[in-house]
Amino acid sequence: MAEIQATSKVIRLKDRFEKPVNGYRDVLMNVETSNGHIVEMQLHLESILKVKDGMGHALYEQERSILAEIASAGRPPTAAENARLAEIRKKAKALYDDAYAEAGKGQ
Repeated sequence: MAEIQATSKVIRLKDRFEKPVNGYRDVLMNVETSNGHIVEMQLHLESILKVKDGMGHALYEQERSILAEIASAGRPPTAAENARLAEIRKKAKALYDDAYAEAGKGQ
């Protein structure tokens, strides 16, 4: 990442290794290329991608569905919805934290 920042103009940087979201970690960079185009670069760990492509995405879809229902109804979440969201986020965090720990073992 430091090499990219040293050799390219980074327009935006989102480092979710520093601030994970429900345990999910990656780095997103918007970089300006030499011809002026702006591209998004995504840096991932293989173990995190395996979770994301499997159960992690299923949990994300469940969370998104609940949040969309709440938003479309224009109301605050019910106690049951809050409980379900907390359960989904806890499961996702455990999966991604385990994947991150597994990646560290390969160092």
